Amino acid sequence: MAMNAPHKILVVSSIVSGTTALYLIDALRDLGHEVFVLSDRAHPTVNGLANCVVNVPRWIRQRQLNPDIVFFVEGGTRLIFPSGMEHLDCVTAWYAIDSHLHLGQHLAIARLFDVTFVAHLEFVHHFRDGEAHWLPVASDPRLHAPAKGQRDIDVAYIGSDH
Repeated sequence: MAMNAPHKILVVSSIVSGTTALYLIDALRDLGHEVFVLSDRAHPTVNGLANCVVNVPRWIRQRQLNPDIVFFVEGGTRLIFPSGMEHLDCVTAWYAIDSHLHLGQHLAIARLFDVTFVAHLEFVHHFRDGEAHWLPVASDPRLHAPAKGQRDIDVAYIGSDH
């Protein structure tokens, strides 16, 4: 499926301010895709609310959505999870962001989807049982534009050490 043609995409993720899913949703919409968002939290970008394990095929049928892609993005509260992926006739994908913390869980989740995207390159090789690709975490240049002028900092670290 070529991503250059507009697609109807259902994103399932816990949407809270600053989550990776928000940036992905904006990028997909900027590319011209029609994006519907199912979350466990209300947010201006969210089209539907659900908690815990969500039967996605039933949710789609009730709304007559018929997406080309269902994309589950880890993050936020981690209190929403899509079920029934094997009953969909569209591409299913998910984004494993914290494989360094939840590798065993991520390997099990990957079996439920057609495609896995992994945020950390050093973990991609663990996903041997399916199609896995490196999708590094990025920043939105509208929010994180390079500073103007000279900098006296050679290296900066943002994150945690545990």
